[in-house]
Amino acid sequence: MSTIYKTGFKNLRQLRNMNPIEMGVFVTLLILALIIAYITIGLKEIISDH
Repeated sequence: MSTIYKTGFKNLRQLRNMNPIEMGVFVTLLILALIIAYITIGLKEIISDH
């Protein structure tokens, strides 16, 4: 997990050097990852309820 956080911090530092298109792609991927995580957590809760 620590390596993921380290690469995450590197990416945050690189964000300042990104052009708007790359920034848009990065933000879109970040939002998609959050949505996928939210759905998987929600599905696990639904399955555990039944």
